[in-house]
Parts: sequence; structure tokens; C-alpha cells
Amino acid sequence: MAPTPHRTRWLARLNPRVILTAGVTLALSLGVGAVVASVVLWRDMVAESESDVRRLVRLLAEHAARTIEPVDRAMLAVQQGLEKEGYGYTRIAPERIRELARSKALAGTQLLRLVVSDADGWLVAMSDRDELPRPMRITDPWFEALRKRPPAELVFNPPQVSRITGEPVVPLARAIVDPASGAYLGAVTAALDPAELQQFYEAARVTPEWTLALLRNDGALLSHTQADARWPTLVGLLGTGATELVRWGADPDGRLLLGLRRVGHWPLVAAVSVESELVVAAWRQRILAMASFTVPAAAGVLLLAWLGALSAQRSRGLSHTLDVAEARYQALVDSSPDGILLATEGVVQYANRAMLRLAGADTPAGLVGRRVDELLDGTERYHRSAEFDGPPQDQVVRIEHFLRPLAGPVLPVETLIAGAPPGGDRTLQIVVRDISARKRLEHQLEASRREVESLAMAAEMAREREKRRIARELHDELGQVLTVQQLDVEMLAVEAASRPELAQRIDALRSRIDDALAVTRRISGDLRPLVLDDLGLVAGLEWLVGQAGTHGGLEGRLEVHGDPQRISDDVSTTLFRIAQESLTNVMRHAQARHVQVALAADDEGVELTVTDDGRGIEQPRRRRGLGLRGIAERVRLLGGRFDVADSAQGGGTRVAVRLPLRVLPAEATDSAPQELRA
Repeated sequence: MAPTPHRTRWLARLNPRVILTAGVTLALSLGVGAVVASVVLWRDMVAESESDVRRLVRLLAEHAARTIEPVDRAMLAVQQGLEKEGYGYTRIAPERIRELARSKALAGTQLLRLVVSDADGWLVAMSDRDELPRPMRITDPWFEALRKRPPAELVFNPPQVSRITGEPVVPLARAIVDPASGAYLGAVTAALDPAELQQFYEAARVTPEWTLALLRNDGALLSHTQADARWPTLVGLLGTGATELVRWGADPDGRLLLGLRRVGHWPLVAAVSVESELVVAAWRQRILAMASFTVPAAAGVLLLAWLGALSAQRSRGLSHTLDVAEARYQALVDSSPDGILLATEGVVQYANRAMLRLAGADTPAGLVGRRVDELLDGTERYHRSAEFDGPPQDQVVRIEHFLRPLAGPVLPVETLIAGAPPGGDRTLQIVVRDISARKRLEHQLEASRREVESLAMAAEMAREREKRRIARELHDELGQVLTVQQLDVEMLAVEAASRPELAQRIDALRSRIDDALAVTRRISGDLRPLVLDDLGLVAGLEWLVGQAGTHGGLEGRLEVHGDPQRISDDVSTTLFRIAQESLTNVMRHAQARHVQVALAADDEGVELTVTDDGRGIEQPRRRRGLGLRGIAERVRLLGGRFDVADSAQGGGTRVAVRLPLRVLPAEATDSAPQELRA
């Protein structure tokens, strides 16, 4: 055949050394290429695994922070409310404590209930029950540690079974302490549902072999996908000042890829781990697959094709991972009960399903393209709001707005506006939360408070009227009877002058009648001095100053400015009682020698000041003194001002009260919008 010699000549023209050199070169190139590809693949898989661990542990920490933050705010609000109302020193009705806890127990689906206990661990009130099933006491070791040394921050406790309902819970606790002395007064405890956290872990982890956990700083497990005895030791690797750690070979055997991240400012650590052998096994499988293709016959074409396929496969793997992460993130956004907006330069670019429901839109097209300040305004006129043009970078702004839906009444909402990171676009992330229920509750509480104040004022006025009536009857009727009896005794003494044996008995009877008359006058004066009703406020204050001199040894002085006749009877009675309580405090506690009472009336109101030169009042006594608190309550009910300060002369105390000239009738005002009242 003609072609054969031609081929033979062509092969004959090839140099064997060249062929051998080419074969050796090709073999070396394949080997070097395989080694380089193995190193690159190992580096990429290490980086990919570390990135997955870092992304997952950050997602876990952010979810834990979003779960705990509203619960922490609710517990802190209950704690501060109880401390403000004197919990531990002043008896507070369980209904009031339950009402306070219930109003704050709306901090997410994970919060099952808020529980308030006293200093001995006895349960006082629960947010989800009107009455306790039976007297119960907390005796857990964490509670004893909390009572012995109450911390200032939130305390997280290991999961346990609730003795109240028998359900598994994760308890969180905050100590209630005396603001002045730091004494332990009780605790506010929150019960979290571990099932909510468990469901999030199962949905978030990449494969079943990955372990997710939420731990305390000491390694105690709060929630996890599977138990691991190495956690207490591994958590210590994070260090005191570190925020995040991703580390290979974290366990003593060096077979663990570990990710740790602190959760906000709480003593919590989010943890993700995967056995290193799983990553190495996947790398070995890819190397074996690559080696099966690296043969001399494949030459450089097969090697390049395989590396290209490997690169494409790796790109598809990365793309799939990103698609899964984006799908999970989108699912979280769509399932959020709060509305979420993305806006660029104040214009809506995206809205989740909850936001569409709040805004009354059927499809995203109803909101996309609209200005944010047209939705989150609620006023009668639209205007450009500076907060929607972009808050400071890497900061979150919390503002209350009114949401104006596409149809229907406006809704009060709370927004969290997050600025864009440095170097990114000007896209804002806006979370919109409906607070209509909270506003209605606040309005109801305010109306209830005003009603209680009105009842308290009416009760105080009725008590003063009853004192006036009793004092008048004692003075007029019983006093007259005793006076008549005194005259009869005097006449009897004249008639019995000739009978010495009756003189001693008549003298004793006269003394008893005098004592009864003095007691009647004293009781009448203590109830309500008749000089206040007969001669007015100025005469009543003069009588008080005189009593302070007679019974307390004080040198008193009264100054009057303006026209006291313009003061109404109810305000005069209140001023008289405040002056009486102040002078009593001076006589009992001040160790003073001089006291000055000043009364000044003008067109805007009346001011009463009581100044002494005694030893003054310490700050804790100013806050807890029943007398001063009674004065403050009287003044508050009448819409006045009350102040206790050191005397301007450098010693003693000055009590100042300013009240209106007349008591205005209580008006049932309602400042809530019409939509809320409906």
C-alpha cells in the first residue's frame, strides 16, 4: 500500500531520544500538574470549609442575638419597673406584677412566659397565668448563686424541665436589686422554647454530620443538634478578647474543624464543628478521580480538560452553595412576622410578604418604586424624611412611625433602619413592626392610671370632709356637753360647800371633766383644726407654727405674699396637710432650732416652702420616706410640682410645693389616634 511506506518514513524520521524526552517531559508535566492541582484543590476545599463554618456560625450567632435581644429588653423593662415601684420594700399586688410582666411578654415566639419571684425563690406572678397553680419555690443551684451574688447582666441557665408545666425550657434570669444598697430582692425569669432553636439549627446546618450548638462561656450547653463532651474545653479556645475563631485541629486528636463566635454582649458562644476527616475524605476522593484520568495517552489535552471540568464542577458547587444559602435567607425573610423593606435612596426596591400584608398590597408591584416616606409617615402631608436617605453607615436607627397602607387606617409601627456598609451601595434595610397592640395597651394603662388618680383624689377629698365633720361634731356637740357638765359640777360644788365630805369627790369629778374636755379639743384639732375652716389657710399655718414651737421647741416664722383668699378650699386643705407633715418631720428628725414657712399666691398658682436649719435628709431617706412620698403623691394628684433640696443657708432642708389655685375636674382625655380607638 502506498501510504504505508510514507508512514514508515515519517516515523523513521522521528528521533527516539526526542520521543523519549517528549514522553518523559509529558510524564513529568502530568505529575507536576497533578501535584499542583492537588495543592490547589486542598487549598480551595480548606478555604471553602472555613468559609462555610464562618458563615454558619455567624448566622447562628445572629439568630441567637435576634432571639435573645427582645427577651432581654422585656426582662429589663420588668426589672426596672419593679425596682421603680419599690419591689421588695413596698407591697405590690400580684395582679399588678402579672400585668407588668404580661405587657412585656410579647418578645417573640421563643418566649413562653415571664416569671417574677421574691428573694427566697417563691413565685409571685407569671405572665401567662392569672393565678399560680400552687405555692412554688425555685431551689435550683443557679438561683442560689444568683441570690448570693446577683450579677448585673442576664444569666443563662442550662435547659431543664419546667416544674410549672412539665415542658422543656431554657431559663434566663435577671436579678432585682435595691438601686441604693444593691440588696437582692428577687428575680425576673424568662422561659425560652428550645424547640424553636432546634428547628432553626436543623434547617441551617449544611449536612447531618455538622454539629451546631449554643453554649455559655463556661461551656454549658443551652441548645444543640447533638451532644459533644468536648464543648467545655473547646469553648475556652476563643479567648477573653476574641469575638470569632475558626480553627483546624481544635480537639486534642487534631481531627476537628471548629468555628466559635460570641453572641452580642451576652455570655454566650455560638459553635459549629465538623470532623476534619470528612473534609479530607472528600479531598481524597477528588484526587483519586483526577489520578484516574492522568495517563500518558491522555497527554496534556485530557489533563487540561479534566482541570477545566474540575474548575467548572467547583464553580457549580460554589454556585449551588450560594443558591442554597440565598434560598434559606429568602425563606427566613419571607417567613418573618415583621415587614422588611429594601430601599435605595428612599425608594422601595423589595418588600416581603409580611410588609405586603401590612401595607395592604396584593403584589410587590404595589410597593416597589414608591417612596418609603410616603408609606412610613402617617401625617396629612408627605415630606422627604432624612432618615430614609440613609442613616450613618454600619449603624441601626430605631424610630416610631405611622404606616399609611394603600387602603385602610394608619397603623403605628416601629422601624429598624440599617445603613449600608462602607463602600457599598446606598441600599437601606428597614424592618417594620406593627405595634398597634402595644399602643392600645399603653393607652388602656394610661386611662386606668388617670382613673385611679381621680379616685384617689376623690377619696382624699372625702376623707378631709369626713375629718371636718367629725372634728366639728366633737368640738360643738361633745364640747358643749362637757362644758355644761363642768358648769353643773361648779354649781354642785357651791351647793355642797357645807358638806366637806363631798368636796374631795367633786374636785376629782371636776378634774376628770377638764381632762375629757382637753382630750376632746386635742382630738378635734388633730383631725382638722377648726381655725382652718373658720379663719382660713393663713390662720391654720400660724396655728401649725405655734404648735411646732409649743410641742417641738422650734422658733418658727410665717411669711405670706400675695392674696391667699384666691386659693380654693381643696387646695388650702392640701397645703395645710403638706405643711403639717413637713413640720412633723422637722420636729421628729431634723434636730433643728428654727423653721420658716412661706406662702406665696399669684395668678399662676400658689407656692408653699418649709425651710429648717437641721441636719438635712440623706438621699436614701428622700426616696423611701413615707412622709415625703405622701406629700409627692398629694402634689402629683393636683398637677403640681414638689421638690426637696438642701437649704440655701448651707444646712437643713427646704421642701417646696407649687400647686394651682383650684383643683381642675378630671377630664377623660385620649391622645391615641382614632384608628387605635376603633
